[in-house]
Amino acid sequence: DSDTSGRFLKIPDKKVKNANGTDSAFSIVDWSQDFTLAFYVQLASLSGTSTSDPINGVLFDKYDDSTNKGIMIYTQTPQGSANTVRNLKIRIGNGTTNTIYTHTMTSTDWNNLDKHICVTRTNNVLKIYVENTEVISQTFTGDVTSTADIYIGKEYSETASALVEPSSTGRYGGMQATYHQMRLYSRALSTSEISTWVGLNAPTISLKFYGRIWKIDERNASNKCYLKGLGSVALNSRIDSSLLTGSPSGGLRVENVYQVGADFTDIIQDMLTVINEKFFGTSNSDIMMINYLHEQKAVGEGYTLRAPYIAEGSFLDILNDLSVLDESTFTFMPTGILQIEENDSLLTRGGLILSNNNCKINDGGIDDSNICNHLFVCGGLDVFSSSSSVSRTHTGWSVATLFIAAGGTPDVFPIAVTDVTRDGTVIPATNISPTDSGNPSANSYFVDNQTGKLYFYSTTSSASHTYAWSFTYNLNAAKVPSTNKTKSISKIFPKTSSDAGWDSIIKNGLYARKLSIPRFAPSLNVITPHEIDTFAENFVTANKGDSNDNIQSRYEVKTPSFIGHIIENNKIGIYNLTKGIGSVVSGNIQPVYLQIKSIEYRYPDSQTKLEVGEFLYDSFDLENSLVEDVRSTQSNQF
Repeated sequence: DSDTSGRFLKIPDKKVKNANGTDSAFSIVDWSQDFTLAFYVQLASLSGTSTSDPINGVLFDKYDDSTNKGIMIYTQTPQGSANTVRNLKIRIGNGTTNTIYTHTMTSTDWNNLDKHICVTRTNNVLKIYVENTEVISQTFTGDVTSTADIYIGKEYSETASALVEPSSTGRYGGMQATYHQMRLYSRALSTSEISTWVGLNAPTISLKFYGRIWKIDERNASNKCYLKGLGSVALNSRIDSSLLTGSPSGGLRVENVYQVGADFTDIIQDMLTVINEKFFGTSNSDIMMINYLHEQKAVGEGYTLRAPYIAEGSFLDILNDLSVLDESTFTFMPTGILQIEENDSLLTRGGLILSNNNCKINDGGIDDSNICNHLFVCGGLDVFSSSSSVSRTHTGWSVATLFIAAGGTPDVFPIAVTDVTRDGTVIPATNISPTDSGNPSANSYFVDNQTGKLYFYSTTSSASHTYAWSFTYNLNAAKVPSTNKTKSISKIFPKTSSDAGWDSIIKNGLYARKLSIPRFAPSLNVITPHEIDTFAENFVTANKGDSNDNIQSRYEVKTPSFIGHIIENNKIGIYNLTKGIGSVVSGNIQPVYLQIKSIEYRYPDSQTKLEVGEFLYDSFDLENSLVEDVRSTQSNQF
């Protein structure tokens, strides 16, 4: 984040989860026990002389000045001192004892030099190291856990509920520095571990990665830190009515039910905003955002819902549903950027062509694991309750009455009809219909389940009567013209030889799948098809094979360097003529252009592993190729 006085980083105080799902007493590390806080930084030179205030440069602030608990690490040029003085200070408090430890240093120790600063506590002994040298060792007991957020490069006052802004010196509360590394451990590093860390220096290659640590492997000589990127965090987020609450302005949704007319990109942006608030305490779109490619998707564009959509399940499931409807593909990068592109306009990035001259290409063989040329898919059906009343003036049979869904539309077929009254008196049902030759012997009602109509019979002379009734229904069969009575919330595709997938069945054999997607509700429109119809057709079209119904191959490509400008589903060219990949036309090599299925970066080996080929992502492939690769991203510089 930034303000008028410079840039800083805020890490909210989010509690670590216990095994039972409840919040623990601490965030990131347990400050009540042993810990290590280490920095590898380069401080900019000071200018001017401190007059009315000390010149403070805050490296790390998790100190709550309202409770005197926590820890803060900073440099200070005392009031009235020349800028040649630049002491290292550690302020630490347990709520009762508040101590500031000082190590005397000068500007020549800091200015534009890379420095390792390490603070450890073990068995209630606090030690401070500068490079490999222990400069402070003092006993400090007690719990230094505070609820304050972490601030990097700024000081925050909980008492004033505001950042400590620079004074006229332009320095107070801020820091001008380059942070190479910051490390937090729930244990104290040994002197040998600190020496090893100092000896590593800054890595020459840096894989910048914003995410959550989910595993630490300390079995080898150099430890490995496994991270979940923001893409993985978001894709695995549980979406339901406990997360999507209220009814935002504009009528986009009611809790977790998105309304008719909502657009694809608006739905996704709304959920990303809520996920941001859940994990990072802010709706700031700089944390996770959608990247709408030029002439691709924009806010308020994309597929428009024809029926309510129930957002229930993982964010990955929901993205897959809507992407199939929209005929688009998406990539959620570990940095938190969700990129959406239309399937028919995927980009070929920068003319990238890889060959066996500059990388290793292995033939993965034909991959039919995701082929689908025949699909049975069904949506969700909720049972609703409603009641209604009507006044009729008649003798014998009344005119027909329709069953109306709650809210006024549409006409529906009832599942059960109960509590039918005439002028407040309960009347029975009859099996005699208005078209039968005989008539009922008592005041009664008849439900025509073929047409979804309700009739009343009166044995008395013509008079006005008030009828009331209760009924249950679902939206599987709304009242529609007879030509559309086959419409339901289930679909089999293909059904005719002109449908996509038919020729693939003839060519490759039957690859059938069944999907249940309870998030889809039936369309309330009597003309347009249900969402489930569009989903089935688009899904089979995307997964039946290539444009000629061929099952494609997949290839593994390993490069000796990082390729950072490509993402999944971009097209790249590859060729290895000795293995029959690509061809020669008129003396010119013609590479094969294929989609990237997955990308894995190997650090610090500086390698990129790509899987290319086959066809576009679907709901079966994405979890394995994207989320698992993100989880396996490693760093052994730990």
